[in-house]
Amino acid sequence: MRGAMVVHKVRRAVGDQVFHDIVRGWTKDHRYANASTDDFTSCVEAKAGQDLTEVWNTWLYGKGKPVTSR
Repeated sequence: MRGAMVVHKVRRAVGDQVFHDIVRGWTKDHRYANASTDDFTSCVEAKAGQDLTEVWNTWLYGKGKPVTSR
């Protein structure tokens, strides 16, 4: 569940169009290959053109269950 929430939070942070570009590029570039979490976070930040440290710290690396705001 946490992985899905990370992806959702990335989408909300970067917007739908950039998110879809990231997903298409990521799956194309890593088809039949392995990648690390660092590979993913670096790719997302490079394609989004923004620092997503807060998203990563809260939703990817944080301890416990993050609290969402509506």
